[in-house]
Amino acid sequence: MWVLEQALGISKGSVCYFTDQFLEALLDLEWKRIMWSQGEKLATITQGFEYGISGLEHNLPNVVGAMDGSHIPIYPLYKNGSVHDARVFYRSSLYYEILQNPEQWVPGGTYIIADSAYPLRTYLIKPFSDDE
Repeated sequence: MWVLEQALGISKGSVCYFTDQFLEALLDLEWKRIMWSQGEKLATITQGFEYGISGLEHNLPNVVGAMDGSHIPIYPLYKNGSVHDARVFYRSSLYYEILQNPEQWVPGGTYIIADSAYPLRTYLIKPFSDDE
């Protein structure tokens, strides 16, 4: 924030305001740009995980997606603040869609893989932790 304040010569409040406006605009576009694959495309993704073209070291059958971190770093407004990956997921529209109609998003017998930060669900698996 400080870098933007200094570089643009505007107040911290203005930086926060315009950052919020930018994020609102991104969320408005979310449903158009960020889509969960279905049909043939979902089958292609599942085959990628199963037959090793996903880039993973081991082949994983019945995987329809993977969650871990973010490809776009979004830094917290406060130095001591952060939002856990699982919390971001639980606040997402995908999470609510899965709750309302799980068969549409994660058909029976398939699952999403995630890192150990996520809790186990019938549709979401994670690696064993050291204390398990």
